[in-house]
Amino acid sequence: MITAINNSFAGGRNYLNTTNYGLLPNAAIDHIQQAAQVLGEGLFDTETRDAALESSRKYFAQLVGVDSSSVAIGSSVSPFFGLVANSSPDRSTVLLVEDDSRL
Repeated sequence: MITAINNSFAGGRNYLNTTNYGLLPNAAIDHIQQAAQVLGEGLFDTETRDAALESSRKYFAQLVGVDSSSVAIGSSVSPFFGLVANSSPDRSTVLLVEDDSRL
């Protein structure tokens, strides 16, 4: 079992930099390379992407006990933060992480 896990990562036992980033397993690297190839060839399938997004939204909603229509998906936090800030009434209280600049 340990050998199989060790063989799943190119960095092997010598990788000690987990505080900055985690090693990707070889399978993830293969998928990323395949996706980059598809994008580079102009063959990206948006229907497959949309189905994966909807599936992710559904499963996350089930996990946290909400309706999937209330789960937003995006590529970064800033558009969502702007949406919340712009749609909050004046003098609203918004809870944030203390010193979130370090996150």
